[in-house]
Amino acid sequence: MWKKHTPEIETREPHLVNGMPWPRLPKGEYDKVPLQEEYRHYSMDYLDSAEAKPIFEAQADYIMKHGHKTLVDIGCRHGPVNDILFERGYIDEDYHYFGFDTSTESIHYAQEVWKEFPNITYRVGTYKFVDECLGEGDVYNEPNVPEDYKVDFEVDCIIWSGVLLYEPTKHQKYFQDIQIAYGARHAIIQEPMQDQRIWREGLELNTIARYVQLHYKNKYHAYEDTVTDCDIFSGRRLIAHITCHREMGRRANSWFKHFMYGLMCGPMFKIKSDAPSIRYTDDGEKMVPYIWQGKVNPRLTYLELERCRNALDLMDHERYEHRLGDNYNAKGLHLDKMLLYNFVFTSDDQVMFGSGAQWDGNAVRVFSRYFAFEQFKTDGKNLLEKVDKWSELIWTIQMLESRGWNKLIYWSRDKSPKFFERLKRANPTGPISDWHIHPDKINIIYPNNKQYIFYTGDINEILHNRK
Repeated sequence: MWKKHTPEIETREPHLVNGMPWPRLPKGEYDKVPLQEEYRHYSMDYLDSAEAKPIFEAQADYIMKHGHKTLVDIGCRHGPVNDILFERGYIDEDYHYFGFDTSTESIHYAQEVWKEFPNITYRVGTYKFVDECLGEGDVYNEPNVPEDYKVDFEVDCIIWSGVLLYEPTKHQKYFQDIQIAYGARHAIIQEPMQDQRIWREGLELNTIARYVQLHYKNKYHAYEDTVTDCDIFSGRRLIAHITCHREMGRRANSWFKHFMYGLMCGPMFKIKSDAPSIRYTDDGEKMVPYIWQGKVNPRLTYLELERCRNALDLMDHERYEHRLGDNYNAKGLHLDKMLLYNFVFTSDDQVMFGSGAQWDGNAVRVFSRYFAFEQFKTDGKNLLEKVDKWSELIWTIQMLESRGWNKLIYWSRDKSPKFFERLKRANPTGPISDWHIHPDKINIIYPNNKQYIFYTGDINEILHNRK
């Protein structure tokens, strides 16, 4: 296992007032606690005292309670929460952490402490980087992406370590913009409470804690908090855990549609070279692979993404006339379980249908969550023809074969298998001409989900342990 280091850094004797750890406040007369972006490591060492440890233990408690393994820590100093998680044995190969702070000295110290840990990174920086993203981006043009703040992992949770109070009027805007930019659904906010047991008379406290407890709590999906009361200066601290939105639903959709969503994180940077690009048919139709391995395809342009998202909105509107309408809302589509989900458009960008390729063990189900849009539905007389002349299926199979994911490819149907029989007779030379029909219903993908299947490949891939 990797080893922590203990580098040298300039320290001073603990600064105590009435026997309690206290920050090294600058001399002079002032009404509010001075907010300094650049500061010496020792100037905030009261937060490294044993008395202050419950603040960071509360953060670690939320991290472990919710199983957060991928973190961005804003205003991290030297990342004391990592020390606690390390003590508890929580830091392993699945743990990824990126912390940044304006204190150069604290960041350099942390870089030395954790230099053996490949998944822990510290950098000097400020959350104002998001202004650069907003300054040039929109849904049609590539936004500006500050490279120094990118991470190569999906971000589950962002820790806001006493930094939102630096923006007393715009803190919630910065909070939401950065949560969206990292695609993070969860947050931990640490802020001083308004009422303090240990304080200096005549000094006004900078705090947004009450706003967090009221507005953040009411705005976002789930909220829980705890309040510490440590024997240090400003020891009453709010530690709030926030879930910004449900996994699916209207609010989640509004985040996903934002042009900055997931801009700063991966694993899109890792899989981009392997992800497919759009493909045109001989008739000028365009096949757009919207989902790749359960994620939005990072190869698509913002214009293509917008067209796919508009197709999802139209699907949600038209699904109510569908026999299995609940399969085509944001939750029912199961896009996170799709190896591939394609939208097919006409040459003038009218969406024709959506179709998925879904993992089922070592097998892949094609035409998963297939949805034909109203304008392109057949009139009932032409059920055995495909509006795209089978182009989407042919292309999907090519991609599966090129990656060795073709042990068993199947198409399923909950009603009679006679449709597949008629389909074979109507297409004696097409891409399904050598497919087979299994005579019995087989349980696929989900419990108690028996269907007839039409397949190519080794049927034992799906018969094994199935009833």
